[in-house]
Amino acid sequence: MAINQNDKMIGAYVHVPVIGGTLVPIIVWLLYREQKDKADLVFQAKQAAVFQIVLGVLLGLFAVLGGILSIIIAPLGLLFSLLILPIMGIAVLYAIFAAWKVYSGEDFKYAVIGSMLKK
Repeated sequence: MAINQNDKMIGAYVHVPVIGGTLVPIIVWLLYREQKDKADLVFQAKQAAVFQIVLGVLLGLFAVLGGILSIIIAPLGLLFSLLILPIMGIAVLYAIFAAWKVYSGEDFKYAVIGSMLKK
């Protein structure tokens, strides 16, 4: 990964969902998408944005399913609702790991998303 120290910092920020959520990676993606020397940074921003959007949709589905199932079968609805917390925790830890890798100067690809987006 051939990016300067400033780009490493920005690249790390785009991965951490607590700092700006999905908005920061989308802004970075849009700001730098035309600059060839920022291709690595743009790739990191794209990955982070897609990861956070997919995660948000997944968590929303779990919340809706949990709400619907709690009306029909209360324990199953509670189970779906309780699954949101560990999924969020794992996702945040994975995003922090991605930020650390990028800040360390290593190329990082999310498991499925990185392969789908490609540089």
